[in-house]
Amino acid sequence: MSDEKEMLPVKVESFLALQKVEKVREVIKTNFGEAGISIWDLERIKIPAGGGMSWQVLSPTGDVTEKKVVTALMPYKREERNYWKEEFGQGASKPPDCYSSNMVTGNGDNGTEEIGEHDCLTCPMNQWGSNSKGEGKACRQNIVAFLLPQGKEDHIFPTILTVTPGSLKAAKGYFTDLSSRLLSYQQVVHTITLEKAQNNQKIAYARVKWQIASELTEADIERLLKYAETMRASFSTVRVTSEESA
Repeated sequence: MSDEKEMLPVKVESFLALQKVEKVREVIKTNFGEAGISIWDLERIKIPAGGGMSWQVLSPTGDVTEKKVVTALMPYKREERNYWKEEFGQGASKPPDCYSSNMVTGNGDNGTEEIGEHDCLTCPMNQWGSNSKGEGKACRQNIVAFLLPQGKEDHIFPTILTVTPGSLKAAKGYFTDLSSRLLSYQQVVHTITLEKAQNNQKIAYARVKWQIASELTEADIERLLKYAETMRASFSTVRVTSEESA
């Protein structure tokens, strides 16, 4: 099902999450307990397979809608490494066997004898040619973006977009452009779409395309940063699955 309609400029003050920042952590603790929140509890935006040009938006209850354009605030993002011993499609979608939240130190089972903490730089699964096709890395690098999308102003939880390896170069170029303008990703409204691309085997895929929709005011940035601090702690347990990361 498609959920397309004309969007008006984003009104940051209308987001419930930014009005009730102090309530976010309290609600999570009350409803989810010590186990915390998982990726399955949040709305997710998926990059479609086969080069499709519409986002798939998955709700926590299993509903799926499609969108051509996502306009959103980004209070928080993180860059991480994820490794699964089973290739995507060979088993159930699950959290990674080995994970790094800082791109430097991995923790888990990386398929060698280095179970536990190890150095990502020298890890065999982080070397080119280590995946099953011999043409990329077995350990995937992802950017996980926590978004507050337009149209979800009455939700306090973020929507998750996992930027997959094929879209990393474009994402880094966008963040470089922001930096050259003395802007952080928390100071602007983002327009996020998909564009057609091809890999080295001439197989079509959808690549994430980023644009600045508008800049935020100082007051809006302050609201967003307060929410980001809460998110950083409350959503630290959220791990992407092999399906999201591919």
